[in-house]
Amino acid sequence: MLKGKPAIAASAGHFALVIFFVLFSISSFAAAENENIHESTSSNQKTERKHQSGFFYGAMLGYKTEIYKGVENDFIAFPVVGYRSDRFNFLGPLVSYRLLEKESVEVSSILRYNFAGYDSSDSQSLDGMQDREASLDIGLGLSYKKHHWSAKLEAFHDVLGRSNGFELKSSLGKTYYFGPIFIEPNLGLSYWDNQYVDYYFGVEENEALAGRNACQGRYALNKNIGLNISTPIFFGGFTRLSLEHSWYDDSIEKSPITESDKSFGFRLTFSRFF
Repeated sequence: MLKGKPAIAASAGHFALVIFFVLFSISSFAAAENENIHESTSSNQKTERKHQSGFFYGAMLGYKTEIYKGVENDFIAFPVVGYRSDRFNFLGPLVSYRLLEKESVEVSSILRYNFAGYDSSDSQSLDGMQDREASLDIGLGLSYKKHHWSAKLEAFHDVLGRSNGFELKSSLGKTYYFGPIFIEPNLGLSYWDNQYVDYYFGVEENEALAGRNACQGRYALNKNIGLNISTPIFFGGFTRLSLEHSWYDDSIEKSPITESDKSFGFRLTFSRFF
């Protein structure tokens, strides 16, 4: 049976690690700015950085390996319709509005659909479990971009009361330009609080069976590494391939309903303005 650590001290410790990561990222940018970094001004880079406004359409393909026991890996494919302006962005499950922009810093409000969860019918290993439902999260995002480097810090809270959980995400990446192709490797950390982990990975007393002990989820600090490859050269639109490999905290790995502490996924999207 998994037992939660003292909530305040343990959560504070992991929260401090996330903040340290973000501060380290920003300090890295400051050091980079002090170096004599050559800023390429090719037309391709300028075009990539301009924010075209209006409605757009396209399609997305996605794949992700599941960590729940017996649940098949997830493959999705659906059309994409969205809108982008100088401040407002809408793309399917994600809506954002820029509240503040000052030099290299942006602050945005975010509304997103959180696809987490499962149905008990997804696997025999989940028989007897109550469904864990997806939810809607509201949050704030802070981003910093300078000399091809970018850092993000995003905080989300479940507003539908599914888990009543909190998530904190941070990432650091750098974009490399090869003509009309943009490649961005990145590193990330995500923090899930006790309530989030308990809802999606815990087992209640009335859900316990032989071979599936009751457990109370505790906070998790997860790590990921990713690679984004983008280009505007196909069919008059913008194509983006995102690869991501994630490693989950011990609190996720030790859950009776999971079978792995890592997952891999990719997303391929194409969009074009009307």
